[in-house]
Amino acid sequence: MESRATPSAIIRQPSPPPKAAPAPQAAFDLAQAKTTFENTCNGCHALSNVDSSPPESEAEARALVARMVDNGLSADARTLQQIVGYLARTYGK
Repeated sequence: MESRATPSAIIRQPSPPPKAAPAPQAAFDLAQAKTTFENTCNGCHALSNVDSSPPESEAEARALVARMVDNGLSADARTLQQIVGYLARTYGK
C-alpha cells in the first residue's frame, strides 16, 4: 500500500534542489502572494494574528502554514507556497 504525504507534511519540507537546469520561472510576485495570503488566511483569523507572532525564517513560515493545514486550511500546493513565500519575505530576517 502506498503512503501519501499529507499537505502539512509536504509544506514543512524545503524545496529540493533542482536536479537539472531549472526551466525559467516567473519572478515571485510579492503583491500577488500578499493577496493570496489575505484572501486565504483572513477566512479563519484576523491577519493581525501573524503580526503578533510573525515567522522569522522560511522554516518558521513553513511550520506556521503546516499548522494551519493541520487546523483545517484547505488549499492547493501553489497557494501554500505563495503564502510561505509571502510570510518569509515579509517577516523573515
